[in-house]
Amino acid sequence: MAIQRRGAFTEKVWEALLQEQKKVKSIKEWRQTEAIWLRENLHRSGPEVAAVLPYRLQTVHLLGQQWLDRGIAIVTDKRPPGGRNHADLTLEEERALLRPFAKTAPSGGMVETGRIKEAFEARVGERVPPSTIYRTGGER
Repeated sequence: MAIQRRGAFTEKVWEALLQEQKKVKSIKEWRQTEAIWLRENLHRSGPEVAAVLPYRLQTVHLLGQQWLDRGIAIVTDKRPPGGRNHADLTLEEERALLRPFAKTAPSGGMVETGRIKEAFEARVGERVPPSTIYRTGGER
């Protein structure tokens, strides 16, 4: 009995994948779209895809699972690597939050992180670990 797949590889999805493949900027993105195409359109197994593309079998299975979970979004919704992808506040909001502490601290003095942590938690509406405060600070 065939396994029922959640992600449908329809003509609309195929066209979207082709459009995204035209926009790729790296060989990695190209291989990801190729892996999806080989799995879904040509019904190739994980080991077959891994043999054709320079991917480990684990990577092929991971891409397949992401495809099932998120569909075409794994190709279209690319966020740039690194940066502030998980930031609670924008850079300007962080600066505004820290500005009063910078003004009250004597030149070259120290600021209590406990007070900054309280202000930060009040701003974001939830408790955060102390390490969050040490990572906060805008530009260096």
